Amino acid sequence: MVLVYTDSIENEEAIATILHQQSAELTASPPIKDTFSICAIENEQWLGGLTASLFGNTLHLSMLGVAKEFRGKKIGSRLIERLEEIAHEQNCLYMTVNTQDYQAKSFYEGHGFSVFAHLADTPFTGTTKFYL
Repeated sequence: MVLVYTDSIENEEAIATILHQQSAELTASPPIKDTFSICAIENEQWLGGLTASLFGNTLHLSMLGVAKEFRGKKIGSRLIERLEEIAHEQNCLYMTVNTQDYQAKSFYEGHGFSVFAHLADTPFTGTTKFYL
């Protein structure tokens, strides 16, 4: 056996296949993973966007960003609201996100997320990662 560093999409797909098969063996209805993006555009200009993954009964917000010049204009809020609609349409029981203390913790809390865990000094000493 040889261990090889790779950024190969094929490696990720092989792992996902194994995990999907395991889920199918252990659950009545295997969860389907769907990753998607939503962006806010005005006059052909990108204002902000998000990426998220739907897996089983959970919708996880992976990334959300708004261009600096458009912050404070409720664009992030509108993106979260659309994400909540999708979660409802997909009968999700949970929506999750993680953020750093220097990012958007209070923003997410203002949208109903609550901290269920945190890790101090990660990914950098002096910062805290929050799981909401």
